[in-house]
Amino acid sequence: MAGCHIAFMANWQVRYSMSGKKIIGFAGYSGSGKTTLLEKVIPLLTGQGLRVAVIKHAHHNFDIDKPGKDSYRHRQAGAGEVMIINAQRWALMHELRDETEPSLDELCAKFSPCDLILAEGYKHAAIPKLEVHRTETGQQSLYPSDSRIIAVVTDSKETLPLPVLDINKPEDVAAFILNYFSIAPNGHGKNVAPDNKIRHARSPLPSPLPQAGEGDEDSLRESNVNP
Repeated sequence: MAGCHIAFMANWQVRYSMSGKKIIGFAGYSGSGKTTLLEKVIPLLTGQGLRVAVIKHAHHNFDIDKPGKDSYRHRQAGAGEVMIINAQRWALMHELRDETEPSLDELCAKFSPCDLILAEGYKHAAIPKLEVHRTETGQQSLYPSDSRIIAVVTDSKETLPLPVLDINKPEDVAAFILNYFSIAPNGHGKNVAPDNKIRHARSPLPSPLPQAGEGDEDSLRESNVNP
């Protein structure tokens, strides 16, 4: 099982950025606690002054609009895109209809300037990922078959061939991400663990992969992805 992670360390062509933006995925089976973990990690990262964006892949149909609302009626009438805005936020809804689902790279290019993108649900994406795993789900771990998983966030005490982070310590997860991307904390956050604490993980930290290498673009397009 450790062999695939040795291969990962040697595969310098895998990109860790999308459209020039740093990105890391949170992968795991349904019920593993990905969203709950993200809820706790995001404020720790923004507390360090980082501009954080999140992208989530849903495996089911969804609609953020409400039937009967003006914007919903515009879409039903045939508008390909509808933008709605007020003093607090704006949202752009795009109907794919007969279009192919955009790749993760294409979607990340649509974000405003940010320091870090957190991707939830892109289990098979060609990006560095943290596996989120709870023993109570009864599911097998993903990391043995995915060389892009760089650490496991879990409640298990098992020793693994890659860094293990406590799922109940989001400050450790935030510090791991900062260290992985060589982002220096600005000192404003109070709850992010210092870098030397994370280095005591059960196996050495991998170095971040180089930015913008020549990659297999087809591997960036996802299929049959479950959040």
